[in-house]
Amino acid sequence: MQRAKTHSRFVDVLDHVADEIRSNKARVTFQLDESTNVSNCMYLLVYCRYIHAAELKKEFLICESLERTNEVTDDQ
Repeated sequence: MQRAKTHSRFVDVLDHVADEIRSNKARVTFQLDESTNVSNCMYLLVYCRYIHAAELKKEFLICESLERTNEVTDDQ
């Protein structure tokens, strides 16, 4: 039940950000970042920046785990 409630809130926030972007004729920029946690699991983070009501906004959109771990290999 808690997971469904969290997902519903997440969808509401994304809908709100999408509505603000659509109502705006200004440019939108996206920032993608790859991050690694202490267990060497990799994540893709996505942010967007836009102007709404004369205010610069930066919204965190997505954190998705990536399939591989961040391990260095020597191919020589």
